[in-house]
Amino acid sequence: MPQITDTNRTTYFISPKQTGTFNQHSVQHYTSAKVDYAPFSKLRVNTSWIWNPNYTRGLLPGWQGTGSIAEPYAGEGNYTAGNIIAGEVNYLATSRLVLSFRGGYSYNNTTSNYGLPSYTSIYYSGASTTLPPADLRAPNGYVQNPVSLTKFDIYTRKNYNADASYIFNLGGQHQLKGGWQMNQLANSVNRSDWANGYYRYYWGSSWTCITSQCSGAQKGPLGFYRYRVIGTYGDASSENQGLFLQDNWKVSRRLTLNLGLRSEREFLPSFSYQGVTAAPPIEFSWGEKLSPRLGFALDVTGNGKQRLYASWGQFYDVMKYEMPRGSFGGDVWIEYYRSFDDPNIVRTLSAPATDPMALPGKLFEVVNWRIPSNDPTAGLIDPNLKPMKQRMFDLGYDYSFNPTLVGSLRYTNRRLVRTIEDIGFLGPEGETYIIGNPGEGYVVDPKNTAQWNDPGVPASYKPQRNYDAVEVRIDKRFSRNYQFSGSYTWSRLYGNYSGLASSDENGRTSPNVNRYYDQPWVGYTEFGSIANGLLATDRPHTFKFFGVYTKNWLGGATTISPNVFLYSGTPITTELNMISSTPMFPYGRGDMGRTPFYQNYDLNLAHELVPLKSHESVRVRFEMSVFNLFNNSTITNRFTQLVHETDGHVTLPSASVFKGFDAKTLTTMQYGRFDPRYGQASAYQGPRWMRLQMSFIF
Repeated sequence: MPQITDTNRTTYFISPKQTGTFNQHSVQHYTSAKVDYAPFSKLRVNTSWIWNPNYTRGLLPGWQGTGSIAEPYAGEGNYTAGNIIAGEVNYLATSRLVLSFRGGYSYNNTTSNYGLPSYTSIYYSGASTTLPPADLRAPNGYVQNPVSLTKFDIYTRKNYNADASYIFNLGGQHQLKGGWQMNQLANSVNRSDWANGYYRYYWGSSWTCITSQCSGAQKGPLGFYRYRVIGTYGDASSENQGLFLQDNWKVSRRLTLNLGLRSEREFLPSFSYQGVTAAPPIEFSWGEKLSPRLGFALDVTGNGKQRLYASWGQFYDVMKYEMPRGSFGGDVWIEYYRSFDDPNIVRTLSAPATDPMALPGKLFEVVNWRIPSNDPTAGLIDPNLKPMKQRMFDLGYDYSFNPTLVGSLRYTNRRLVRTIEDIGFLGPEGETYIIGNPGEGYVVDPKNTAQWNDPGVPASYKPQRNYDAVEVRIDKRFSRNYQFSGSYTWSRLYGNYSGLASSDENGRTSPNVNRYYDQPWVGYTEFGSIANGLLATDRPHTFKFFGVYTKNWLGGATTISPNVFLYSGTPITTELNMISSTPMFPYGRGDMGRTPFYQNYDLNLAHELVPLKSHESVRVRFEMSVFNLFNNSTITNRFTQLVHETDGHVTLPSASVFKGFDAKTLTTMQYGRFDPRYGQASAYQGPRWMRLQMSFIF
């Protein structure tokens, strides 16, 4: 059944002063089928298929109104094809032995080659309302919007799982299970972020050099301009395997132990493109990813009313394709900085540059932000790289007040042991990255850091992410027409590394290649110390409530389900873009306080009836869901950057950053201004919205 979403946006365009209303029509299809088959009593087979493509017709202009009203928004769009096929076979070999096999295939392909306009993207910064000739004046922002083109971005995944379960008695009852798993991944992509070229004009501004190709502040008579090329191209595939053995050992009537061991062999590929052979991949052997797991559950009194349980384990991450796409040859990101000498180039540069080195104006520098890290001759991958690892510990207690009401108390402890990241330094061509374990091994060896960093610049610091939480919970199972679940959690999330999704970058999902270590000063304060503190998703107090009440009337059953979420706000941290526009936290984490207390209330109403008494299996269900019922508009983020958007970043000799400086004084000396949006709200809780649904069940 399709889910159809129509969004209308009315935008006032600053230039020309006109208002337009635009529509975006999105359709998410979902069709599924499943077949279960039992050819004989000991064998069961099932297969399933899901078809879930989605498409969007009509793009929406930015709410800022800096774009062009003439852009053919209605004809633009994208399409994503999706198919999932899965199957399972279970064989009861004996009364004690069960053999299982599962397999699956998924396909996903995104393309945006629909109704693309032919114009070149143009962005204005600086004195764009006063310095240009009258016919070229416009406010800061996109004068002509970006035109991205994804010809294809194909992901395929094949999964295979085989396991055996065996029950036997030896010092108690054992449920032993062991198995093998394999997934085969592939990605083929051809995407350009600015298919028709992208020029950004900085009217009256200076470019502060970041490589050895130039130094200091550079500008032409009208400022400077930048030509940017960004895209992702190539093919990659990999195969990962896992082995596991686990035992659910019922030692006695009251005590159960859970013991397990898992090992994996991981292969992370490089991207090959246009006949260029992929460089050697990253591989982890079976012995490098051994994961032991221990746990127990104890019936405290023997009457089933109280349960004490605990579990401990260490776990490894399977690396995602973001790293090979971004750092192993898939991504291209090159920027050309030149003097802005003649305003007419805004009119004449109207296509992708055939030779960016021949563009008009003096060339200041060419910065390559995606120098491949896996060139075997460059020594940019730690030869003794270790997989990302974390430890987990849980301790809990359950008490059954009666057969339908259970209270729980649980302590959760999570500790990051190590991670894998790209660790950057500035070379003559731009940012260069070493792939390693921050704070240990190859990347902190003085013989290596002396080649990458200037004297006085420290090696990368060790990542820290400590999470502790205590949860009190009560669950009422369904009886007497109602059920509910409520919980309160006190927690603390502390460190300098938020994880594979970076909350320091508003939830950016670029696993292993986020901004944490892109330059040595990222994550430091103006005092030259590491900015350890409460991380950006820390919420000390959270309360959740889910309820269901059912009443039989009007020829059927009506169900009302309220959901309540009450959360502490999250810490907000001042950022200062230092050399190469990489962020520091000059005043430490959380210096701007927290966002306001967050409240969200959702409500679901459903009525299900049997229209034909002679066919009770045929039912009709009407459903209404209201999200953010009271239309709260809580602030969820603020502008945190001190440096004005047009100014880019402040500069210091790299070693001086770690000797201490005054962030506001330095910014004032170099630019004489700050970003006027600093401290203002930048994001809000989503508005109230409603979903209506009718289902036929047969």
